[in-house]
Amino acid sequence: LLAAVKNSLEAYIFETQDKMYNEEVIAASLEEDRTKIQEALSTASDWLYEDGEMAERAAFEKKLSALQDLCRAIFMRVEQHNLRPEFVSRLRDSLNTSRYFLKRAANLTQPDEEPLYTEIELSTLEKLQNKTAKWLNETEAKQNATALHVDPVLTLSDVRDKTDTLDREVMYLVNKARYWTPKKKANATKSANSTSTDGKNTTKSNGEEKSSPDDKPIFDDIMSSKDKKDTPKKRSKKTSDSTTSDDGETLQLPGGDTSDTAEEASTSLPKKDEHGEL
Repeated sequence: LLAAVKNSLEAYIFETQDKMYNEEVIAASLEEDRTKIQEALSTASDWLYEDGEMAERAAFEKKLSALQDLCRAIFMRVEQHNLRPEFVSRLRDSLNTSRYFLKRAANLTQPDEEPLYTEIELSTLEKLQNKTAKWLNETEAKQNATALHVDPVLTLSDVRDKTDTLDREVMYLVNKARYWTPKKKANATKSANSTSTDGKNTTKSNGEEKSSPDDKPIFDDIMSSKDKKDTPKKRSKKTSDSTTSDDGETLQLPGGDTSDTAEEASTSLPKKDEHGEL
């Protein structure tokens, strides 16, 4: 175990020294910050081959943790910059899905049937949709005006939370439609024990219709599109240490836990601290 933690510190020092000259890291930091990090790395390297030869495991862990904390903000900015377009695209997809849903919901029921959704349910989704779109447009404009070496204003966790909230609202209404049984309005003509020509739909004497499978492709297209929709790829704590430079070369950023990585973007993307490292 002592050898493993010693090797981890040594690898982190060498890798981070190289990354300080990478274009993405340079863009996401100030020269004075990189100088401070390089000095700390050099000091840690000297200690490793001198006093570190006789040090205990805790001393190596402390040195490694201190270096990671020093680099955390810079590596976080690099990751945020690289993954933001994917997260924003995911949110825009959800906004488009909610708009499509509202159009379909307005024409779902027949004139003589009780409405599937209440006005409050539909207006709640519409307000959330408009609020989310406004937030995204305004915050994205602010982010575009923010320098790369400054902490982002449009963060991955914020975009992820907005996406999850909108998706939950839509899926609640979609699922309601799937288990919905149409009911005639009180003043509508009721027909008893009638059978449709295809033998699939029946009308009860009390005016309540039992929905058949053919009645409910209702929002299956929405469900299908959401299943196929590209979501931000999952990253483990270790794989979040890499990114890609402009020339297509994989940039392996050193470090352990990442605070605001993508991404566990399944139904709900996991949340992390805004100042993680790659």
